[in-house]
Amino acid sequence: MQYLLVVPVAFYRAPDGRIACESAFVEHLRLTRQMFEPTFSSMRIAAPSMSDADYEKNKDHLGHFDETEEQIFYTQLHPFDTGRLKFFLFLWLPTYLKIFGAVRKAAIVHSGLSYDILMPFEIFSLFTGWLLRRKTVFVIDIDNRTSADMLYATGAMSKKSYMISKWFYNPMRILQIRWAVACCSLLMLKSQSLVNDYGKGKSHVKNFYDVAFSPEYLIPEARLASKVAAVQEKDNPLELTFFGRLVPYKGIDYCIRAVKLAREQGAHGARLHILGAGSQEAALKALTHELGAEDYVIFYGAVPFGPEFFSQLYNYHLLMAAPLSQDTPRSLFDAMAAGIPLLAFDTDYYKDLVNTGAVDVVPWRSVEGLAEKITAFHHDRALLAQRIQAGVTFAQENSQDIWMERRKGWVLDLFR
Repeated sequence: MQYLLVVPVAFYRAPDGRIACESAFVEHLRLTRQMFEPTFSSMRIAAPSMSDADYEKNKDHLGHFDETEEQIFYTQLHPFDTGRLKFFLFLWLPTYLKIFGAVRKAAIVHSGLSYDILMPFEIFSLFTGWLLRRKTVFVIDIDNRTSADMLYATGAMSKKSYMISKWFYNPMRILQIRWAVACCSLLMLKSQSLVNDYGKGKSHVKNFYDVAFSPEYLIPEARLASKVAAVQEKDNPLELTFFGRLVPYKGIDYCIRAVKLAREQGAHGARLHILGAGSQEAALKALTHELGAEDYVIFYGAVPFGPEFFSQLYNYHLLMAAPLSQDTPRSLFDAMAAGIPLLAFDTDYYKDLVNTGAVDVVPWRSVEGLAEKITAFHHDRALLAQRIQAGVTFAQENSQDIWMERRKGWVLDLFR
């Protein structure tokens, strides 16, 4: 049997024949493929294609895999940067025909909400699977129901776009969720509030954590003990970090301003280490120069997911997250595994995780709130040490292996 995964993620067929994608996602695919042996003999990914320019720019930190060797095959859909009009006029039919062909050969179809309802290829794959009586798995990674309100409040969305989103896009997305609850075999929703609002106690609707780290990446006990001891020495710098895509909605500029303000308030040794690449990188470096913060805001570029990445994370004390719309990044769990608690804006996802003991939140868009917490941690190092320990404990109980086993059980139950 073949496992079909339809995702809005850019893949690329490299000149040597291998398939390329974001490195952490490639590792996730390998684990998923191995996990479902021997029930599923192969996996197929149906996804948009990355442009040649994007591949050349990012190939050094992308993951690659050989289709025949790994038994993970790629069906190329439309180009990732396709506009809605072009998709509607020229590409919807070939895209849907490719999806239909992939669904026919699959035993299970795994996809999710089509957030862009004018290019709804994900939900089409699930609808096709339902028509052809395949098992279907519907996934939501982010509860975006309030994102339009947040983007409008920041000025990132015009009033016209806000009204269209509020009264047209959001109802169409909710309709997809209601259809999935009624027709799909399994729903995995990365939000307890989504489960509560739409699952209504139904056993096939599950809450889940999307975790990328495996147990070998957990900070070693000796390294953790050394870190906890060192962080409690007030003369040692307070090492903050952000890692992930450098894009506007992540609010990284708020983090930079908060660190500058915290240093002015007394957290003299606070430094911010930024790992990642993206469209906002140049603007963030310009802001750092404008604020005169080059000495304590350090950019490293993209670091491939793996042992070296985690070895670097072990040095840091606090992860910052300042999303300007709803976000559910895997970086939070990677950070906890590395002994890094979280300081974030109080979006729904982060508020739900405060009870882990490793997450502190401040009012949304409050640079002052972030700075005050940084300053408080600078002075109360014992509290920060407690947060570090709590994060590692939570990570030990929520590794990728643990969540993959749960997902495996949920999926295989469909075939029993």
